[in-house]
Amino acid sequence: MTGVRGVRGRTLVLAVAVALAGAAAPERAVADEPAPAAAAAAEPARAQAIIALLPLAAERKLSIYGQPVAAEVARALEQRGFTIEVVGTAAPVPAKARLVIDGRIVRGDGGAILLEARVRDPALGTVVASLSATAPSLTRIDEGAGALVAALEPVLRDGLAAQDRAARRRAAIGGGGGARGGDAEGTRGEPDGDGAHAARRADARPLAVVSISSPSSASASADSPALEPLLFAGAERLAGLVGHRATRARTVELATARTTQGAALGVAITLLAIDYDEGGVITARARARVHVIDGDGVVFSRVVRTDTLVGGRGDRKDAVARAAIDQIVDIAYGRVRDALAEAP
Repeated sequence: MTGVRGVRGRTLVLAVAVALAGAAAPERAVADEPAPAAAAAAEPARAQAIIALLPLAAERKLSIYGQPVAAEVARALEQRGFTIEVVGTAAPVPAKARLVIDGRIVRGDGGAILLEARVRDPALGTVVASLSATAPSLTRIDEGAGALVAALEPVLRDGLAAQDRAARRRAAIGGGGGARGGDAEGTRGEPDGDGAHAARRADARPLAVVSISSPSSASASADSPALEPLLFAGAERLAGLVGHRATRARTVELATARTTQGAALGVAITLLAIDYDEGGVITARARARVHVIDGDGVVFSRVVRTDTLVGGRGDRKDAVARAAIDQIVDIAYGRVRDALAEAP
């Protein structure tokens, strides 16, 4: 009986390959037709972006399909213009992957088979989208795989485009950071005065100057994230949480910057340490001093420590570093808010 199940399993896996190959054939025919200029321009950028695809998890009786279905989904997506790298069960996710796809195969009602997928941004540690497709039965799992490919295509296209837009916005305001990760809104660090956007000029909230610093050892290794934009984003978020619009300090001395730039508040985050552990999934712990001043002196100045932040498989140091800085801001926020409320 074991041999029969093995032959049947291989037959179904072959069926997935054949069906998806047939489903992809119309795509090749369409590709021969002239494409709109915008779509044609987007194709090279899409092809250069690596997307990692993990084997689909499954219960023991369905586990034979996890890797082959992932391989066939990858091939079908590549025929639609994406660069997909299928990652083995124990293999590391490529460091340059812009998006990571994982998922599972589960049994549904009435013999149906559900193919569930999740698309994640490994730099942000966030889920871009969760989606699923259904096959009427195990013998027609190829239909579910084809539907999953069709559902993934716009999600991957839009996810990469959003990353590219965020990178362009960061470059325009000097934030750097490339096409992976970054703030989705990209409104950090815009100058005041003639160069500011109209919405920023109309912002009636009081001004806060923000500054940051971190030890050089925190970015010493080749895979360490650029912490400066993450820390600035955290300082600016803290200023916003306590009702202030933020601009970056033009001098190292926070009190001087607050006075010369006409700000009501000064916010500084000094990262003291961030420690990573890469056993299995990446984790991080961080310590930072949060220092807030107003016209009367020090409002809040204390060292804040995070819990251990745990990333998902394929997440990079960017993701857990961002989570650590977010937690530092969240911890400090309530205390800064209370201190400001108590000020005369």
